Amino acid sequence: FDKETQRKHLENIRPLAIAAKHRKKERESLEITKKIREEFSSFPTNDKSVGKTVLAVLYWAEGAKHEGVSGLRFVNTDPKLLKLYITLLRKCFTIEEQKFWVRLHLHYYHKIKSTRRYWADLLGIPESRFAHVYIKKRSRHKRFRKNFKGICFVTYNDSSIRKDLLTLG
Repeated sequence: FDKETQRKHLENIRPLAIAAKHRKKERESLEITKKIREEFSSFPTNDKSVGKTVLAVLYWAEGAKHEGVSGLRFVNTDPKLLKLYITLLRKCFTIEEQKFWVRLHLHYYHKIKSTRRYWADLLGIPESRFAHVYIKKRSRHKRFRKNFKGICFVTYNDSSIRKDLLTLG
């Protein structure tokens, strides 16, 4: 091969290699998903003590633990993790919905109304329980992750639940 022939060959073969890598990655992802579903099919999801344990682990990972905090404060950007947290909280404890508060930290490119609606629908918390939306000032020209919905702070004003979770962890 001379250099020009080799370059043309690489131009032709690279898209095929990329497509093959994508197919392999998707196959591996499907296999992992199937394996996890099989492993967790017998997981006692209705057992309240298991739910509290998972909730405590989540809170230890992403909840506010410093002394000045009253109640529970959970912060994350991942909608699935926030949905899991709030679902377990409602399932494992007697919750007074009016004790919830949500605060969002968004970037310049977020549409405030639609983002508030997104989080309200996802978490099952009415928009009337949302505090002022904070628009982050940094990176005015840079977009972050695709489908990024901002940083969501969920506060539940009950220190006894916080003590329970921190004791469990």
